[in-house]
Amino acid sequence: MAENEYIEIMSRLDKMEQIIIGMKEKLDRGNLPIRDRLDHKEAAAWLGISSSHLYNLVSAGKIPVCKSGDGKNCTSYYLIEDLEKYARKYKKFSEDEITSMATTYCATKPRKRYKKKIES
Repeated sequence: MAENEYIEIMSRLDKMEQIIIGMKEKLDRGNLPIRDRLDHKEAAAWLGISSSHLYNLVSAGKIPVCKSGDGKNCTSYYLIEDLEKYARKYKKFSEDEITSMATTYCATKPRKRYKKKIES
């Protein structure tokens, strides 16, 4: 790597470090706005689904949508809290997670004992 490239990379890293330090200071002071809502595209990306699938979930009533404004100035947004609730409720488990849950269930739940019928 040439010395000029090294100097440029170090300069960029210094700038990034200063930005991070500034953001941390603002966050510590409470001056950095924390987003609690996402627009439609952001919400779909956050859930890892398509935009049309998100529309279907909203129309089915599985995910609530909030609206602000009137008429043409109306904007829709999704609360991250609602998206988290949906994600937890409809989470798909991997095979390892299912095996682990089944093993835990079998180990902790008492086994039912059935009496054999004696035929006379």
